[in-house]
Amino acid sequence: MSLPLSEGCLHRLVVESGGDCPLRGEKIDFKWKDSAESFKREVSRKLEDIRDGRKIVFNSYSTTPTIEKLRELGFFVLGADGNLARKYSNKIFSYNLARELGIGVPYGVVANSFEEAMDNFRNVFSNSEDGVFMTAVRGAGGRSAKHLRNLEEISDFEASPPFLMTAWERKIASPNSQVLISRDRVYYLGLSDQIIVRDVNYFGNIFPSRIDSRSKEEIRKASIKLAEVMRKEGYVGFCGFDWIVTEDGRVLFSEINARKNRSTSILVASLEANRPSNRLSISEMELYASLGMEIGEEDLWEPDKNICWAMRIFKTYGRAKITKDIDPIYDDRSIFDGRGARSSVLNFPERGTFLPGFDVPHDLARIIAVGSDYEEVERLVEAERERIRESYMKIRH
Repeated sequence: MSLPLSEGCLHRLVVESGGDCPLRGEKIDFKWKDSAESFKREVSRKLEDIRDGRKIVFNSYSTTPTIEKLRELGFFVLGADGNLARKYSNKIFSYNLARELGIGVPYGVVANSFEEAMDNFRNVFSNSEDGVFMTAVRGAGGRSAKHLRNLEEISDFEASPPFLMTAWERKIASPNSQVLISRDRVYYLGLSDQIIVRDVNYFGNIFPSRIDSRSKEEIRKASIKLAEVMRKEGYVGFCGFDWIVTEDGRVLFSEINARKNRSTSILVASLEANRPSNRLSISEMELYASLGMEIGEEDLWEPDKNICWAMRIFKTYGRAKITKDIDPIYDDRSIFDGRGARSSVLNFPERGTFLPGFDVPHDLARIIAVGSDYEEVERLVEAERERIRESYMKIRH
């Protein structure tokens, strides 16, 4: 059996099983009161009730210290080796890799200190009319990244060097491509458009992408080229690539997401909804890849191009508890019998309430919508957001 695993999920497994383990939500320091073997026993005891004699496979969202600890303890976890995932998720490394492969990238330089970043801004990017994009080596969802318009903003940057600094590009789209990498080949899953707010903050995806066919094909070929390098080094599992399509029609590489991410789920859902009955599911293909088995499948089938999918993050700013989450990546088929919108089930406690055992409150829920076109899913998402907001405001006041 396969379990979607997050830091919070692991924490709840331990707490519910009666274990005395000071894991703190998404800020885990591994200063356990119990030994590693005791921790393993507590998790295993909880899982015994639900696995019914089957082997447990942890289906992780990303490679984190918790995931690596589980591997060290002998649990089987889907996905890439942690060292490889960290290597390819390094934004400076992936930028240089794309450039070496002849893939288009924005003009950029590395700054090893805040002083060097300021010097670059003054001299290297003096002719950049639209400012500079600066990002730390690691970060997701727009965190540790900023669109800089003046020197003062560099000193306010909340991350540590080194930094990658690139000329800011005026863009018409920020697509994300997804692949599944096995021992023997790369499966290209497709392309969706990311919902980007305030220049750099990620808030979701809409599938299919609305960029032109030439740009789609360029991204497909470049994604496979990057993924082949990763495959030959032993990387297996899901991987995503972020791109920029500029106003003048250029396709530029942005970064590698060497893990499952939120963009993965919307593409998997759209594919699974149209999967032929005689084909392996995407989840089964991921399991085969992680076990080093030959998948034996030809190219993937096409999703239904007459159906549009959207996933939109809803931020609750620490005042809501997610009591039931949704994620179509773990479903064998579509999460919908028809069309409509569905969101994580939220419970709104009193203002400022923290969840037991967490240093920081949950602040994200998801809305999934399915419709016939972009306009319909955007209306469905907005209606669901408004419903959640109204519920939240009633509690807040």
